Amino acid sequence: MKYSLFILLIILVAVSSCEGRKTVNKALTESVEDFKKNNSFKTVTFLPENYRKIDIDTTFSNGFKIKVNLFTDMASVISKTLKNNSQTHTNNYRRIKSEIDIKFNNNTIFKETVDNTFIENILKNESEYLIMANLDSIWIDEYLTTFENKVILNLDYRIPETDNYKSFVLKVNQNGKFELIKRGETIL
Repeated sequence: MKYSLFILLIILVAVSSCEGRKTVNKALTESVEDFKKNNSFKTVTFLPENYRKIDIDTTFSNGFKIKVNLFTDMASVISKTLKNNSQTHTNNYRRIKSEIDIKFNNNTIFKETVDNTFIENILKNESEYLIMANLDSIWIDEYLTTFENKVILNLDYRIPETDNYKSFVLKVNQNGKFELIKRGETIL
């Protein structure tokens, strides 16, 4: 009887001490999951952060004078969003535009803002690509401009966060007549 009373006491203590509490690890895991469900983090980045402008002024011995002004369009962006659990990160790439002013023998023969819209209006089949692409670089082909008696500008567009490039060539003759053609696609 003495042992049965002792066993009964041990069983009673064991049963009364089981309160159904969670382990520390389980409680922490549930707390983190609940926090993730009820809270989300959003970060937004603008690239470039501030307005930028680059001026290029080139004069050739054959009578051409070229001014290229590159600048960021602060009102137009290409957005790329990455979601990871409760975190959302958005990169907003500001569009780059260029104002091109070409003179031949001090007479203005071509003055345009060359941007995605300019290219879309001429090469209609490129509009789908240009929605997500941004001007990556513009450069003057000095050799051809000097020896062909026309201005040759190379425009490279790229979809941000990818290696998807397309190149276009803008040719302007002495009379201001221009031609825009697409060079072969380059995908790195």
